[in-house]
Amino acid sequence: MPQTSVRRSRKPSKAESAELKRQGDRPKKVYRAPDPSSLLVTRQQASRLLNTSVSTLIRMENSGRLTAIKFDESENGMVHYQTAEVRRLAQGVSSAST
Repeated sequence: MPQTSVRRSRKPSKAESAELKRQGDRPKKVYRAPDPSSLLVTRQQASRLLNTSVSTLIRMENSGRLTAIKFDESENGMVHYQTAEVRRLAQGVSSAST
């Protein structure tokens, strides 16, 4: 039985990359919008990220330190926070504790 070799793709050399670039064979970079699910976190996720209780998050909402985003106007609707705001608070908490 003849042996068949498996050809593995390799990274092109600098010269080959430059040639491909000149020829325009490289695909253009495409801007991708951020995943919408990564822009918001739930109360439970925020409490884990900040290492606090949900009650503390509610107190932070009431004092104005954290902005709640509610999709359902009912009292039992889920509450979310902007990920950037939670990260900002996490940075403030970690730098204050050191």
